[in-house]
Parts: sequence; structure tokens; C-alpha cells
Amino acid sequence: MPSTVPTLPTALLTASNIRLYRRLRYLLGLLLLCISSLSQAAPVLVLDSNQDNTDLGRHTDVLIDRDARYRIDDILASDLNTQFRPSDAGDFQILPDTGRLWFRFSLRNTSSETQQQLLQIHPSNTTQIELYREGQIVAPLPTTKLIRAEALFALPVAAYSVNTYYLRIESPVKRRISFDLQSHASFIGETSKREFINAAIYGILVILLLFNAVCGVLHKDRLFTYVALNSGLTIICQLLAWGYIGEAQGLLPPWQGTSVTTILLGVFILELLYAQGFPVYPVNSSGFWRKVTHITIGANSVAEVPTLDVFD
Repeated sequence: MPSTVPTLPTALLTASNIRLYRRLRYLLGLLLLCISSLSQAAPVLVLDSNQDNTDLGRHTDVLIDRDARYRIDDILASDLNTQFRPSDAGDFQILPDTGRLWFRFSLRNTSSETQQQLLQIHPSNTTQIELYREGQIVAPLPTTKLIRAEALFALPVAAYSVNTYYLRIESPVKRRISFDLQSHASFIGETSKREFINAAIYGILVILLLFNAVCGVLHKDRLFTYVALNSGLTIICQLLAWGYIGEAQGLLPPWQGTSVTTILLGVFILELLYAQGFPVYPVNSSGFWRKVTHITIGANSVAEVPTLDVFD
């Protein structure tokens, strides 16, 4: 009869050894899963005392909530928290069908002093932007004393600590989102420089408006009137686009509401009227220049249609 004495391979495969082998394989799988999830996370931003302005794009993870149904408690749960992935350039473009975007970034302070940072978000639509730290909402800084509305959040990071933040952004229209981390000195310097340049540009436009309005009245020339109206509409359009009046709309379409689009249409019509009335050729012997002017106006009209986003 054949021998029933267990050989070395069969002796090792007892019930206890099989259970131990399965446990080791399970632990190894969990370890690999943790390593893969960590490798897919964006790097932590280490704060520097000399740091002025930093784009958080490379240090941000993103989660797309197309149904806009997740709350911060859901995001902090382990099953959703592991679904964040490093963001790329396309993740900062919000479309109407995108729903809600959740961004996650971490700040590390390796110094012995608390680092005071400012988070600035563009566009500054604070009603659709919420920032969380440890599950608690971070209130935006009041910007009523600033010339125009800004989306600002104070981020104090204690010494030798790491803070993780979650940013929720949604928009009913197509928008390009960006957010920067700045020091107080950097923010004040950039804001002062921007407001000085804008004030100089607005001053030039106001001078053009007044000069052409006076010349239009004195000389009874409609071309001066067109330039004055064009300058006035350009000033109003810039004030709306940059957020000096109401909410910042941005320089590029699409825009919320019809105010910016209507003003740009007025500017476009004034430009056509100016082109038709400008004496680029003799009235009595226009030759082919009249046709060239009309073709140029027609081509300009066709090119303006997608720019003004009329059909969106």
C-alpha cells in the first residue's frame, strides 16, 4: 500500500499555515494600496518665510462632484478622500455640467513661528466658494475697505504643523479658476501696483472722453461724439469686468448676465459708425475704397459674433 506519511510540501500546507498565508497576502495588498494612493497625492507645500506668491496648482488634489451632492463630512470620509487625484491644467476650468469641484492642499510649517498666509481666489465669487479646515468652514476676510471685491482667506499655520484644507468651488457659467498663496506684504504690493496702473488707464480714458465731448459740441462733428461715447462705454465695461462695480465678470466670455455683452455690443456699433464716417477716401470719387471699407466692416462683424458669445 502507498505510504500516507506527509511529505515536506504537504506538511507545510496545514490549515494554520494557509490562514497565515492569506493574512500576509491581505496585508501586502493593503500596503501596496496605501503606497499607490500616497504616490498619487500632490506634494505638500512647505512654507518659507521669504515666500511671496505661490501658485497652488502643483500642490493641489481635485475631486469632481458632478451631481453637487457631497458635503464636507462626505469628503472627509475615507472612501471619498482616497478618490482625490493630483490636479492638472484642465481641472481648473469649470463648465456648467462639471457640477462642483473639490480641491485639497496641505501646508507645512517647519519653522518655529506661525506663518501667516493669504489665499486669493479668482474669480472673486465668494457666494460659491467655501474653504474648510479640519471639517470647519473658514470665513473669508472682509474686503469692504478695498477698492474692489476680493476672495481672500487668512491661513495661519502654526509652528511645526501641517494643515490640510478643502476648497469647494462651483459656478453656473464657464470659468477659469486660479488660486494663489501670498504673504501680506506681497498682496499689498501687488494690489497697489494693479490699482495704480488701472487708475492711470482710467484717467487717460476720462481725458479722451472729455476732450472729444467738448470737440463734438464745438465742431458739430459726430466722429468726436463717437469717440467720447466709445471711451465712456470702455470705462464702464472695465469697471464691470474687474469688479469695481458689482461682481467681477472677467475680461473674456462668457459673462454672467447681459450687462458686459450689451456694453461691448455698443462699443462695436460705435466702431462701425466711426469707420463709416471716417474720411478715408474722397466722397465724390471713392473708387474701390468704399467696397474695401464695407468688406472690412463685414469681416469685423463676423469676427465679433463668437467674441461676444451671442449664441451661448
